[in-house]
Amino acid sequence: MLMNLVDYVIKNANTSFQDLPFNQVDSAVLSQASYLDFNVASGKTLGELAVSSRSENLYEGTWNPQGNRDLVEAFQSSKRFGGIRWTEFVNVTDCDKQYQFSAVTYHLSDNLCFIAYRGTVASVVGWKEDLNMSFMQTIPSQKMAVAYFMAVNKKNPNCQFILGGHSKGGNLAEFVAAQLPNDLKDKIKMVYNLDGPGFRNDLSSKTDAKVLKMMPKNSVIGAILDESSDYQVVKSSKVGIRQHDLFTWQVSGTAFIEEPDISRLSKGVSSLSSKFVVDLEDSAKEFYLDKLFSMISINENTYWREVMTTRNGWLVVQRFLQTDAETKRKLFKTTVQLLSLAVARDASGSR
Repeated sequence: MLMNLVDYVIKNANTSFQDLPFNQVDSAVLSQASYLDFNVASGKTLGELAVSSRSENLYEGTWNPQGNRDLVEAFQSSKRFGGIRWTEFVNVTDCDKQYQFSAVTYHLSDNLCFIAYRGTVASVVGWKEDLNMSFMQTIPSQKMAVAYFMAVNKKNPNCQFILGGHSKGGNLAEFVAAQLPNDLKDKIKMVYNLDGPGFRNDLSSKTDAKVLKMMPKNSVIGAILDESSDYQVVKSSKVGIRQHDLFTWQVSGTAFIEEPDISRLSKGVSSLSSKFVVDLEDSAKEFYLDKLFSMISINENTYWREVMTTRNGWLVVQRFLQTDAETKRKLFKTTVQLLSLAVARDASGSR
């Protein structure tokens, strides 16, 4: 029977991690839960999340509030997940320094922890930081992810770790595994990158831990800066960008159903993003993205749903029209370069 994440939690409610060892679907369940706002939780286990007097605030800023509600309700009656203790929740955003970072640690047993790095929520600043990877060797969240691991490890010296995350969170998990000193790399049992973007430079030679990257057939986010073929393609119940939602990934037993390969569109995104990084100067990319996002941002913590309103949409247009001629010229030039790269890639791919 085909299942999604919630179905999996319900089906395995009475199955312990001793009876059914931690697997790729478990990593997705806990990575998805990292999008919740644990600051408003009243208890310290996943099963207690639903009884919080402010439980509705758990889902603020998430992409799929109803899916997350269903997941939290399933935790409540699950022996497998309900008793998992969570600690060290961190959630910080700085619009001026352009970063959004969040992580939480789940204690699977006395000597095994799963660190989940949160992906990008529906805020403009989070997406701006993601795109900054095109011209920055290391973004602030990546540095914070390493510091977070070091702090958690110091508090749990006898623990081994599994690292994981969805979207940008998967990128952070893989980055941490590559950057740790050798004496700490041995403590990493596994890394799960769930449709997270790649890197400007290949990190595979620096990662001793086993890394499993999973992405749906129509992957967009996971295909960015990743032209490798070292990934598992999973089946989704949706199409296009909606396949990025972990709740759409199809489960059979203890694993995701596999697809033969990613789509031509996904391969195009991968190729184009790599060309964008290599062929355009970093200064041009930085200028382009800074100006573009300064027009889009309505306030200090703008969410995309605010940008998409008619009123704010017109405000973005007005900001562009009021921009000086030199800035418009530079924006137009970079846009033309991007379109040229896309056309060149499409032409070479159709031969």
